[in-house]
Amino acid sequence: MAEYPQWVANIVSVPKKDGKVQMCVDYRDLNRASPKDNFPLLHIDMLVDNTAQHAMYSFMDGFYGYNQIRMAEEDREKTTFITIYALWAQEHRSDISKGRGDPIPRHDAQGSGSLHGRYDRKVKNVEPIGTEVNSDKVRAILNMPPPKTETEVKGFMGRVNYIARFISQLTATCSPIFKLLLKSQKMEWNEEYQEAFKKVK
Repeated sequence: MAEYPQWVANIVSVPKKDGKVQMCVDYRDLNRASPKDNFPLLHIDMLVDNTAQHAMYSFMDGFYGYNQIRMAEEDREKTTFITIYALWAQEHRSDISKGRGDPIPRHDAQGSGSLHGRYDRKVKNVEPIGTEVNSDKVRAILNMPPPKTETEVKGFMGRVNYIARFISQLTATCSPIFKLLLKSQKMEWNEEYQEAFKKVK
C-alpha cells in the first residue's frame, strides 16, 4: 500500500549575484503550523545585566552546530520536499554526514590539554569591576550643545542610546526630545526640550 507524507514543501530557485542558482525549500507553511516556544529569547541588555557581580560570563555558540543535530525520527517526514524526480526528506542529510564522522565532536576538556589551551585563547578577561561605560563617550555627551537641527537631534539620541542601559528611565526622560523626530513636529527647541536635555546630561 502506498504511503503519502502529510507535509510536502516546494523547492524555490533563488538567483545569485554570480549568475548561479541556489535551491531552497519553502517551509513557510510548516513554520506557521509548528508550535512556538512559550518563552522569549533574552535580549542582549538582559544578558549583560546578568553578568553583574560576576567576573566571568561564558556561553556556547551553537549557530553552525545546530543544523548538524540529527532530527527526531518522527519529525523527518515533515521536512519532505518534492522534486521532478521524487520526494525527499531529512534522511538524505545522513548520507552526507556519513563520510564526516560524528557531526558534533565530543571533547573532554579535562583530558585534553591542547583543547583547553585552544579555548583559553578565546576567553576575554573581565575585570572584577565589571562593565563600565566609556568615559570618552560620556564626555562627548556632556560637552554637546543643544541640538538645533533634526540631524543633530538624531546624533544626540544615537550617542545617548549607547549609555541607555546605564541610565534608569532614560526613554521616559527623552520622550519630549523624541517628538522632534516626528514629521508633523516643527523643529523648535523650547524649554521642555531643554529640560529633558539637561536631565540626560
